[in-house]
Amino acid sequence: MKLNVVDLKVDPQVTKHVTSLLKMRTRDQRYKLHKYYKSFPSDKEARKHKPSTLTDDNWKSLCDYWSKPEVQV
Repeated sequence: MKLNVVDLKVDPQVTKHVTSLLKMRTRDQRYKLHKYYKSFPSDKEARKHKPSTLTDDNWKSLCDYWSKPEVQV
């Protein structure tokens, strides 16, 4: 889902600030999920312990991404 704050007709500074906050929160959440993923000894084990806040597809996609050798570097 994408939020289109431009159509809300608010001050551009407010739009910029809200967008910045959303980006930071998204990065923070992804960092916490990655830290959780790395707490398991293997990718296979991490896949078995999906966080309750994610769908199966989302967790699988994140695990696929984090298990790529070029991402692990």
